[in-house]
Amino acid sequence: MDKFRERFYQLSDDLLNEVENSFKLWRYKKNTLVNKGSIADRLFFINEGFALLKIDFKGKQWVRHIAQPGEFITSFASFENGICSEETILAVGEFEIYYIERNDLQKLRNKFPEVDKIYTSGITSALIACQHRIEDLLCLDAEQYYEKLLNEKNAIMNNLPQYELASYLGIQPQSLSRIRGGTRRISSHM
Repeated sequence: MDKFRERFYQLSDDLLNEVENSFKLWRYKKNTLVNKGSIADRLFFINEGFALLKIDFKGKQWVRHIAQPGEFITSFASFENGICSEETILAVGEFEIYYIERNDLQKLRNKFPEVDKIYTSGITSALIACQHRIEDLLCLDAEQYYEKLLNEKNAIMNNLPQYELASYLGIQPQSLSRIRGGTRRISSHM
């Protein structure tokens, strides 16, 4: 629970132990965490690996968000409101996550203001990340966005299949191949 303990570092040891005991460990290879149309009743904490939040649009699935170690993920609208999820969340490759059921989290939040503060901070961080992503999609072309991700999120770029990266960038896999080829040529001339 290294990343988990890092995330909750500000809690007292007793409270950290209580929070830890409320989460369950899940180790798998690629697996679906939330299915579209189901109610997301778990909040996931990524300790190792990556999770993709995908949406359906015009008959295709697009990666809207990539959660990496140290981050929480769920279908937040479904989790908070008890409605069917519009999203699918997949864990990619080998992963280790911790999860907590909605009711158990609510009990912790009600009992301990510190836990509620951390949850609210996590939601705020997710919102800010979404705002940055929207800005990048609007202001950067695919090559610029790819370069930015290479510089800022290299682990993601090196550990996800090309078709998932292309989907995240909003382009076809063939376009990503061309961008990668051009980047290598540009890098080799410097």
